[in-house]
Amino acid sequence: MGKTTAKTAKKPLKKTTAKTKASSKTTKKPAYGKKAKATNKSVYPSKTLAKIDPVQIDFCGVELNDRQIKFLINFIIPGQPCFHNAYKSAIEAGYAETVARVDIHGFVHRSEIKQIIRRNEYLLHDMVHNSAMRAVQIKQERAFFDPLDYFDIAEETLYTKQGDPYMKRSLKLKELADMTLEQRQCIDGMDSKGTGNVPVYMMANRGDELNDLIKLDKEYEKAAANKEDDEDESIEVIMERLTVKKTVRQVKDETSRAAGLVRLPKSAVTEL
Repeated sequence: MGKTTAKTAKKPLKKTTAKTKASSKTTKKPAYGKKAKATNKSVYPSKTLAKIDPVQIDFCGVELNDRQIKFLINFIIPGQPCFHNAYKSAIEAGYAETVARVDIHGFVHRSEIKQIIRRNEYLLHDMVHNSAMRAVQIKQERAFFDPLDYFDIAEETLYTKQGDPYMKRSLKLKELADMTLEQRQCIDGMDSKGTGNVPVYMMANRGDELNDLIKLDKEYEKAAANKEDDEDESIEVIMERLTVKKTVRQVKDETSRAAGLVRLPKSAVTEL
């Protein structure tokens, strides 16, 4: 009895150890590792898709699967590495290499897909407009920057020959890492000055930036004035058309009235 119990105890131990080894082998299979490498080779991390709101895209009521929607998100929304690149958009959406190189172009040229692309062209226009507004903002920052923001004020206590303390202040250039993005945008480069090769920042040309802003303001005023002139002309044309229609109607009315006066009643004709 003692021997049989020992044998039965050994068998399940061997089976369990074999199972645990098998399970450990399955977890170490390189299948997931290969997939991870494939995603890392993609144009950009797929998690950026989560930042994009697909609701802003008008799909024109066309029925699409998830992969087609991902492709259109990559292809249509500007500011992405895949923008208007069918191959990269297809790879990022999960299509095979052969599909991305050949078949995806046929998908893009479908009439309903062309309609979706045309309908969402406003996204590119909005991006360009927002970039232009951002460029004007940067010009403002480069025109009105404060030079003192680029220095750190260091204070040091010194002593005279008589032993009296006094405070000495000195200016030290800030490191680029300690500056804000707006401050760094006002720097065009670096140089060294003096015999000690003291590093200095080459700042934006304030005069040029101010002149550009003044030119932009004049162009804006000119465009606004032209728009008002166009609106006045269109109103005048409409008023002229209304006047012509009114005069034609008046002539017709007057003609019909005159004809009514000329007409004689049947009784008068018989009497004659």
